[in-house]
Amino acid sequence: MNSSPTVVRGYDRLAPWYDPLATVYSGGRIAACHRTIAEQLTPGERALFVGAGNGRDAAAAARRGVIPTLLDLSPGMLARATRKVRESGIEPTIVARDVREFHCARDPRDPSTPPPFDAVVASFFLNVFRTDELPDLIAHLATLVGSGGRIWIADFAPPRGGGLSRLGQRIYHDCPMRAFGALTGNAIHPIHDLRPEFERTGITLASTTTHRVFGVGPRWLEVLEGVVG
Repeated sequence: MNSSPTVVRGYDRLAPWYDPLATVYSGGRIAACHRTIAEQLTPGERALFVGAGNGRDAAAAARRGVIPTLLDLSPGMLARATRKVRESGIEPTIVARDVREFHCARDPRDPSTPPPFDAVVASFFLNVFRTDELPDLIAHLATLVGSGGRIWIADFAPPRGGGLSRLGQRIYHDCPMRAFGALTGNAIHPIHDLRPEFERTGITLASTTTHRVFGVGPRWLEVLEGVVG
């Protein structure tokens, strides 16, 4: 992912439109992915929301008693996410940083970094990275949770089915990717399959929840739950 000022400004401009566009494009199923994650988080858990965006998932989790930390490079996105979480009566911790430069302490005596989180959430965030960046990125996310902690990822599902279905899935994925690439400079790549990266990193895939586009269409969106050993 390019973390240049141009990319950050692009997401700042998109911030007011991001949720409405996601709702229209998915028929509300991207928001359903957010709810799937929020409903599985445990009250009292410390959860890090990487690429927090406008904070719909963090706000839903906060209403359940989850303690959220919001991480994003875009001030516009962070401001909207912070407002949403505060409306839930929770004051979030804010981190304006590239996730790859954010670290957690394994030594509890180290006061300079936070302890590992109970959960890390990445909702429609990893698709802004190139495929060749995923191994290091997934491995890094695994360092941000303690042993037995969970990583939740919502994103486009990898291609499945026959040729026509796969073609439709690629088009559905590529249209917003190319639009966002033009507006923000995001990477352009095929649909990610995160399962091999989980396996390589030693993350156990605990559950997969798929969502139908518009609630009745193909299952082209998914939520993965991984457990860090």
